[in-house]
Amino acid sequence: KELLKNSSDLVILLNKESKENNQKQNPWIPFLILTVFAFTITFFNFSWPILIYNFLSIIGIYISYEIFKEKFGAQSPILNTICGKVKSESKCNKVISSDKTNIYGLKLSDISLVYFIGLFFIGIFLGKITLVLLSISLFASGIILYSLYVQIFLEKKICKICLTIITILILQLLIAYFYINTFGFYFKEIVLGAFLFTIFLITISNYNKLLLKNNDLKKSNIK
Repeated sequence: KELLKNSSDLVILLNKESKENNQKQNPWIPFLILTVFAFTITFFNFSWPILIYNFLSIIGIYISYEIFKEKFGAQSPILNTICGKVKSESKCNKVISSDKTNIYGLKLSDISLVYFIGLFFIGIFLGKITLVLLSISLFASGIILYSLYVQIFLEKKICKICLTIITILILQLLIAYFYINTFGFYFKEIVLGAFLFTIFLITISNYNKLLLKNNDLKKSNIK
């Protein structure tokens, strides 16, 4: 009776997470499929530079997608390994959360997912290193400088996962610079690149809004 008398309408249930609830699906499978797809496409017109370039894009897609998922509460083994398991104390989390970029509701970490997906499919369709891929890689240099500026001067914390993405961008820039093929229809490549990036930007932006809405509904249901 005393407990009921001093209780409010709010009841909190604490339930220990069961290991059985963990996802059993292997997160590497979709990216393994992408790797096989990239190798198969470039097999008949085999080129080591474009194959390595596309493989780096796949790694970028995987890391960016893990960052994207973690924003909605999902646990990422690779991010926990690189950045540390305690989110609140993670330097990576603090640097990523401090980003004020907003492009159609997407932060810079979300844009990296759009970037690497677009880059992967452009590399697949073109099948060679061209001026377009070099131009895109040079554009990414500005993103590298901005990220380093945020880490060193604003947050004064080094984000290991950010440095991993920066390393991928630098490697792609070096490959594009030393193995560039200037032959081809430059205008068509620009149109293709613009079309793919626009499609992926709109798709991921809408997907991000949908997940944010679902996340708000879950919180509302809990309340």
